[in-house]
Amino acid sequence: MDAVKISIIIPCYNSEKYIEEAVVSACSQVFDDYEVLVLDNNSTDGTGVLLNGLKEDYDFRLIQNNLNIGAIGNFNNGIHEAKGKYIKFLESDDVLEPKCLAIMDNFLTDEISFICGSKTLIDGKSNIIAYHDVQTRLVQGIDILTNFRKTGNIIGTPSDCLVAKELLLSVDCFSERYGNYLNDLDVWLKICASDNQIQFISDRVCRVRRHPAQMGAIGGDSLQDLKVALKMLDEDYFKDQRFFMEVHFGAAYLYRGVRQLSKLKKGNIFGTSKLLCTHLKFKVIFVILYMPVYLYLLLKSKRGQ
Repeated sequence: MDAVKISIIIPCYNSEKYIEEAVVSACSQVFDDYEVLVLDNNSTDGTGVLLNGLKEDYDFRLIQNNLNIGAIGNFNNGIHEAKGKYIKFLESDDVLEPKCLAIMDNFLTDEISFICGSKTLIDGKSNIIAYHDVQTRLVQGIDILTNFRKTGNIIGTPSDCLVAKELLLSVDCFSERYGNYLNDLDVWLKICASDNQIQFISDRVCRVRRHPAQMGAIGGDSLQDLKVALKMLDEDYFKDQRFFMEVHFGAAYLYRGVRQLSKLKKGNIFGTSKLLCTHLKFKVIFVILYMPVYLYLLLKSKRGQ
């Protein structure tokens, strides 16, 4: 297949419940110059059979791994195998809106190679549960890092984003260092640190699913994402903000632990406190003192959405 402008890559593993909806949405784009690449990571359920059946009616490239190479390895393989100049991520339980590529393509220029759109949040049965809208604006990556304590991760999930393949390769794609948690945030922060521009658009380009079996929910319940977040601070994203970011991350996860009490997950608050004390030591005192500031910033950000 010749080069195309955009590659939609859909890494998947044991995704038979949602993969058809994802693939059909990718193959039904109101856009011409693109390919769809599906990477089945040696699924043990009916995903492989379902995908081979879909190939009879839909045009996509299917790579089926003989061995499970891990979620991050599968994502990175998709980036390397893609024939497009730009990569449109689609996680296997999410859905693209029909005009997603057409809308995002309108914003691509020689200077803009990273685009993040608004999204609709859906549940396991594809019912709409919320909207997450962003304002159309162009933001410098360094400004996102500088304001991270005030805004948090405004870039969002992989399914929200379209990124130049060259840009992803320049930051070595997704890191195996963090297992299966917060790898997208690591990539976004590395791209921001190289001071690229990120174009945000108000159009809703995808539907992102929320359900208990996804890695974000599992990471929150197991505290794996907290362990990774503390480990990520060893990177040089925030430079001279390191101390403030440790305190801010600590407050964010302590707040989440307290909220979990309402769900009777008492282990989270104790586990969170133990992890923070282990990793931050005396800085936990500053985390506690900082909590009112964190709550103020959180309330302000929610009002601004």
